[in-house]
Amino acid sequence: MLVDIIAGSRPDILRVASVLEAIQHEQRKGTRIGYRFIYTGKDIDINLDKDLFTQLEISRPNIYLDVTDDTENAQTASAITRYARVLKNNKPDVILLTGQTATVVGCAIAARRLHDIRIGIIHAGVRTGNMEYPAEINRIISDSIADFYFTASHIANDNLRSIGIADENIFLSGNTYIDIIQKTKKQYAAPELWDTLSLQQDNYAVLILNKPYNTGDSLHLKNLILTCLKQMKNTPIIMVVNTETEKALQKLSIQAHNLHIVKRLGFRQLGFLLQHAKAVLTDSTSIQEQCAVLMTPTLTLYPYCECQETIQAGTNRMAGDELFDIENSIAGLNKNRSKGNIPYLWDGKAAERIWEVLKRL
Repeated sequence: MLVDIIAGSRPDILRVASVLEAIQHEQRKGTRIGYRFIYTGKDIDINLDKDLFTQLEISRPNIYLDVTDDTENAQTASAITRYARVLKNNKPDVILLTGQTATVVGCAIAARRLHDIRIGIIHAGVRTGNMEYPAEINRIISDSIADFYFTASHIANDNLRSIGIADENIFLSGNTYIDIIQKTKKQYAAPELWDTLSLQQDNYAVLILNKPYNTGDSLHLKNLILTCLKQMKNTPIIMVVNTETEKALQKLSIQAHNLHIVKRLGFRQLGFLLQHAKAVLTDSTSIQEQCAVLMTPTLTLYPYCECQETIQAGTNRMAGDELFDIENSIAGLNKNRSKGNIPYLWDGKAAERIWEVLKRL
């Protein structure tokens, strides 16, 4: 059996990493299975995270589609064309993807047109209800043309049933991203700033804002940060930024005694900060999921939540545009923290379950 595993972004790589590892494990056992790890962008896109592959113990992609278009429509069209060329040379039996980026959707469409390739969606059935959110449309398209669906929650199962997906094609397997968290959290290491800033457990907050909704509007971003600083004036705030967020901040010139801006940290160093924080304020879905397992109180600074199960588990609350009383919200989340609720099947074995399904199929 030949499996194509397709990633269109860094979050995609984190979600398919444990599946790659599971297949490699089967190969070492003598199982006759081959795979191609395909990244839809360029090699240079992920060079900033070159240590990530070593830390996750997975190989780098062996095929790059080199899609560089600016718009969602152009990205989808380019991915269809480029992946179709790959399929012309050698067709897989199965492709696995997350379906959240335009390029990955393009790959799914290219495969669907050949009819004899089975398509599986990892982390299927995620919905926010916001049709203006590009990832929402991408997931709806992917879910509509797939053959089978690996989900992270009962919520996702219900979302798929609502669009007519049969139960026999839905497999509640858990969260593959959490596989990586469960595997690596014992290897978390304090970053240099831990000693430099004299940080201690539960005496600081982490702020991470990456989505264009927050970073694309200078006034909105400024108000959001100033509100956090004002409400948590006695708490050091570690703001971890990527390249785009850093550029946006340079235009604002925000300075405060309790604000410490740091560039992207390594996977293990960021995990350490999240694990020991008093609270995490973020618009990142993967950070919300990670904190749900680390039992770190999380406030979502975004109008929508892609992982409702973290809210049900009690580790996450929606803050939206207008931040309510942050300290009281954190106190409320801490009560849930003591109960130790982690979403069902977020136990580090999602990839194993996916592989068992693939063998049956």
